[in-house]
Amino acid sequence: MNRYTIDEIISKAISKEEEISSLYQDLSRRVQDARARILLKELSEEELRHKQKLQDFQKKKQEPGTGTKTIEDQHITSFLEKPNLNKYADLKEVLLSTIKDEEETHLFYISWAESMLEEESAVLLKKLAEEELRHRAKIEGIYKDMFSN
Repeated sequence: MNRYTIDEIISKAISKEEEISSLYQDLSRRVQDARARILLKELSEEELRHKQKLQDFQKKKQEPGTGTKTIEDQHITSFLEKPNLNKYADLKEVLLSTIKDEEETHLFYISWAESMLEEESAVLLKKLAEEELRHRAKIEGIYKDMFSN
């Protein structure tokens, strides 16, 4: 079984935040619906704030003698896949894909938080997981308003 240091886990989380932020920026340029465009831009900015929190935390953990504990890879993230959207994706597909992204990112954070040996690390990851749930709820609200009868 692979083992990761806390620093490696935080680096994975930073990469995930960058990936999702870029996806939302790209989608915001392609969708025509103004509400969806605004939401996607807001979500992209929020993901960049998450990235900054993680980078700040990572810098703190790189002090001598910290961040060296390891956890076992439980293959928590092996099922995560980036949604396949093309330039012809409609608003419904975009919203469903972003909902899926937020669910997957939430699971990513909560799974790693439960595996953490350090309380401070677990608290940060749980906080980020909660923020991902808030993102999903926002997107689901728009989806419900637009596509529920």
